[in-house]
Amino acid sequence: MARVPAAILAAFFRAFPGAFRRRRRTYPSRPISMIVPFPADGARDTVARFLAEQMRPILGQPIVIDNAAGAAGHPTGISFQ
Repeated sequence: MARVPAAILAAFFRAFPGAFRRRRRTYPSRPISMIVPFPADGARDTVARFLAEQMRPILGQPIVIDNAAGAAGHPTGISFQ
């Protein structure tokens, strides 16, 4: 593997000073809505709530569970945003 001369690396870092700087995470900036197409108090609802609690510290935002039960698990008449 070819080595990159130090002068080229120095020129790159001078030309792009923010290339490797960590950026502040701004997404998501509001609570997340998780739509569960089944009624509450079922096994699927329990799993969704468990996953939401596990994802909260990773994403840094609360996750709101929205149970939208419809016929055969198909959410009907719901406006998705």
